[in-house]
Amino acid sequence: MTGIIFGIISMLSFGFNNFLVAIMSRRIGAFRATFWFQAFGSLVLLALSFFLFQHFAATPYVIALILLVSLVGVLALLAFMKGLEVGNVPVVATVSSGWSIVTVLLSVVLLGEGLAPTQTLAIALAIAGTLLLSYRPRARMRPHSKKDTGLKYAFMVVIGWGLFYFLLNLLVRDIGWFTALFITTPIGFAMQALYGVIARSRMTIARGRIPRLAMMGAINVAGALAFDLGVTYNYAAIVAPITAAAPLVVVVLGVAFLKERLMRNQTLGIALVITGLILLSL
Repeated sequence: MTGIIFGIISMLSFGFNNFLVAIMSRRIGAFRATFWFQAFGSLVLLALSFFLFQHFAATPYVIALILLVSLVGVLALLAFMKGLEVGNVPVVATVSSGWSIVTVLLSVVLLGEGLAPTQTLAIALAIAGTLLLSYRPRARMRPHSKKDTGLKYAFMVVIGWGLFYFLLNLLVRDIGWFTALFITTPIGFAMQALYGVIARSRMTIARGRIPRLAMMGAINVAGALAFDLGVTYNYAAIVAPITAAAPLVVVVLGVAFLKERLMRNQTLGIALVITGLILLSL
């Protein structure tokens, strides 16, 4: 039950942060928004490290796993932003939200995480609900070529984030829930910064945006740490679909604060996710 609670905290944190990122991206662009909240998130982790960091054995396996987790996470993030840029946004967002399917499959097949029939049903409901929440059928479609390009990146995201959370779970097992995030986040941030320099992306921001970006960084760290704690207490195959249900929070916040209309598929998605969470908690 503890792992499920941390999974829900992770879902709420990531969902709230994704809502803020969506708003900020309209003003300064997705890359700059992500870059700066990652930067401030790294500073939050640095402050926490004085209290939570645990020394670990830097074996070749652990070092390779750290670099792989960091690289896969950055590549998945860049693929997601690229997909939103060149593809149909609702389609890319919907397909990308299915990343937990990969995490579940890898965890069950490679780690032998056994699931009871009720848990399997609950996970299936949560994933189906997440996909429904992310889909906007009334959105205007872009040209066919762009849609195909966006789908290509969306599938990269599914594999990338699914693999990222699977590998992160392995790293948490080896070096601890906090240390895993503390080590990989700055490395991933450095890789993202290098990409920004190579791509000649605009990186500067107005001082007035710093407080909100700093808050976003802290919320993102809270979500990531909650996931790490979740897989410390429970299977990644259970925690990952809960974390991936973050679109539930985005939709609810959109209805509450942006006066967006709730579509039928989103209403059904909310019901499926909540049913899945209830079944998992039994």
